[in-house]
Amino acid sequence: MSKIRVMHLLKSNRYSGAENVVCQIIESTRNQSNDYEMIYVSPKGPIEGILEDKDINFFGLNNFTQKEIGRAIDLLNPDIIHAHDFSASVRVSKYNRKIISHLHNNPTWFSKLDYRTLIYTFSIHRFKGIIGVSRSIQNEYIFKNKLNKKFLVLPNVVDKTKVLNLANEESYSSDLLFVGRLSREKDPLFFLQIVKKLVESNPNIQAIMVGDGALLNECEEYIVSNSLFNNVKMVGFEQNPYKYMSKTKILIMTSVYEGFGLVAIEAMLLGKPVVCRPVGGLVDILDNETGAFCTTIDEFVFTITQLLANSSDIKLRETKAVERAQRYCDISSFQQTLDTLYKEILGLG
Repeated sequence: MSKIRVMHLLKSNRYSGAENVVCQIIESTRNQSNDYEMIYVSPKGPIEGILEDKDINFFGLNNFTQKEIGRAIDLLNPDIIHAHDFSASVRVSKYNRKIISHLHNNPTWFSKLDYRTLIYTFSIHRFKGIIGVSRSIQNEYIFKNKLNKKFLVLPNVVDKTKVLNLANEESYSSDLLFVGRLSREKDPLFFLQIVKKLVESNPNIQAIMVGDGALLNECEEYIVSNSLFNNVKMVGFEQNPYKYMSKTKILIMTSVYEGFGLVAIEAMLLGKPVVCRPVGGLVDILDNETGAFCTTIDEFVFTITQLLANSSDIKLRETKAVERAQRYCDISSFQQTLDTLYKEILGLG
């Protein structure tokens, strides 16, 4: 039997959360099954170097237009189109193909009557399956009753061996760590406001920010204008954020929304407590023994101050964090679930 060709379609040409998950899907499938040929399709850009390092087949789009997507489908002739997030899912819904819509996020408009939720809902009948990385995606969708029959919760998984190995590389130590795209949804400026408030009582606080994005200049300007250059180090995008996770005391997540929260699990696996907003999948991943939920700047500052002042409390949370993270490390089960879904869609189950 010829290999099943799966086209993974993404809108972004940069490496972040969803892109990391797609790479993991392709790598784990390649390691555990010879039944598939998987191709990563997105606009050309920085992602190309990362995919080359991972030896992942890439088809570059000149732009994310209907014409370019159609060209890729015509040339690749995939058995399954695995579309990641809303834009990609809606764009491919016009084609008479077997389509999976994989939702990695639940943005704020997701729970509202919005042209985007309407367009996605009108596209649902074209999807053979819908994957959500957490139950919150289904629960928060305004038309959630439309998802029920096709919706599958498939939490992301962490490659434990990879994380632990890469964590041993040399890096800077810190009290606080931010890892993520410098974008509105990750709210890096809120993180900097927290640091500013902490510095008022602890001028020696050290924070590191790992990531790049549209808010880079705003973050740099905030650091300069508030004289935080001795407290905050921005290291840009890193393929290996784990070396910073292993040498920090607390991971801070200020996301306005978070479909899953893979960064939290990676940090927990390295024994780091996570302090975050109670959004999306983070509510399921964390509990009061592995971190803390905060909403306001004052709540973040109080919680962080208490943790940094109590090393035994951090030590206890480290142990609990590692234990809880283990449930998200079963790559074999993750890949088997996808394999079953693919083959059911093709009538091979």
